[in-house]
Amino acid sequence: MTDLQGCAAFCGPDKEQAWRQPYSSLHPKRESLCSKGNTRGDHYENRIFAGVPSEEMAGYAKAVIVGTTVYVSGTTGRDPDTGNFPDNAAQQARNALASIDKALRQAGGSLANAVVSRVYVVDQACAADVTAVLGEVFRDIRPTSTMLICEIPAPGAKVEIEITASLEC
Repeated sequence: MTDLQGCAAFCGPDKEQAWRQPYSSLHPKRESLCSKGNTRGDHYENRIFAGVPSEEMAGYAKAVIVGTTVYVSGTTGRDPDTGNFPDNAAQQARNALASIDKALRQAGGSLANAVVSRVYVVDQACAADVTAVLGEVFRDIRPTSTMLICEIPAPGAKVEIEITASLEC
């Protein structure tokens, strides 16, 4: 079974033909993501890449668009200019959310379209700092939310945020 057949089986028979069409033909009002710099071919047309080495190394995309849903990978809060992690967990959260918003805008949405947030922090102190930032950003949006305290496999990272968004919202 190919990935596309698996997705069609998961989504149901009425979705099968949609999976066989390029993203741009399903959403003619949106430019093809490939025309925005994602030159990996038609198979990747519904994917957004940030261009970081870990995408190639680990085989993932920054975001994947399925119909009107955008799934954004877990995003850490590196400073976009230096590539380093700020010492402050709140600033890392702001950086991560700005990066996620950039990917969502490439898909035709923004953080205002968030319906699910999953937040991973390294300790209770970081949780409090990050929660304040989430409250600022999502106060009027109100996605579902889960926060877990865990280890993040990037030295210096204190927070990682994953978002699912609906372009229908």
